Amino acid sequence: MAEDFYAHGKLLLTGEYLVLDGALSLALPTHLGQKMNISRFTDNNHLHWVSRDVFGNKWLEGVWDVKQQLWLEISNVGRADYLKMLFIYATQKLKINLSGYAVETHLEFPIDWGLGSSSTLIALLAQWWKADAYELLKVSFGGSGYDIACASSSSPILYQLNGMNRKVEEIQFAPLFKDQLAFLYLGKKQNSREGIEHYRSIWVDKSSWINKINAITLQILKCTYLKDFEELMIHHEAIISSILKMPTVQERLFQDYQGSVKSLGAWGGDFVLITLNDTFENTQAYFKNKGYEICIPYQEMIL
Repeated sequence: MAEDFYAHGKLLLTGEYLVLDGALSLALPTHLGQKMNISRFTDNNHLHWVSRDVFGNKWLEGVWDVKQQLWLEISNVGRADYLKMLFIYATQKLKINLSGYAVETHLEFPIDWGLGSSSTLIALLAQWWKADAYELLKVSFGGSGYDIACASSSSPILYQLNGMNRKVEEIQFAPLFKDQLAFLYLGKKQNSREGIEHYRSIWVDKSSWINKINAITLQILKCTYLKDFEELMIHHEAIISSILKMPTVQERLFQDYQGSVKSLGAWGGDFVLITLNDTFENTQAYFKNKGYEICIPYQEMIL
């Protein structure tokens, strides 16, 4: 009997990097995510795996030998290393029998968009194995876990780490000015692990910054005017810029833009949030003239 599972993608509106050290963060599940289908077949010694991209093309395919705990065939070695760790964990720690399964995953967004191809995979495997997704994250990709929380949420969330514990609260976040918000793709997928390593290498007292980010997150939830929201976004960017010793994306690329531009997650690529002080069409034309083709209205992206 076949089984189907689903997980949502994610974007982090506030708390990037500082979420790792306990900042209260606002995270947004996306309409687009990843699907997984599990079926049985007669080969009782192996697991057959296929991952398809948004266009239906295979980007990872392999045969896992369950007894020997190794790939007999594999098309994408780098990505398969993470699956290998997860399969071994499932077999040895969770006592899951992976024999005789055919697994096929389907991404609903381009893999270079940074919406969570890894976190949605973790969430899907956790559903299949009835396992703790955060434990699976720990033994594979690592990170704060906000993306794991988004994968199974049907609304925006407040996310906060407190030592070994985490607080996840589903909330209603539908600002009155949501028609004046959009997401712009910068065309450069960021490596979250590298971004985290850079952040971890910075030895400063982050407690005061965390308190400021916490306050910004709570103020955003109460915003009724776009101008107030923009000021909070600018303040947030300035804080992270000060910590990372990096210019903001608006300073680097869009100094003449009339709205505000805010990074989401790892700085330097993937999506940014933009505010619109003009029509969507005119705003889209401005960014297209600068070579950025993908601009998605807030309501089309976020649950």
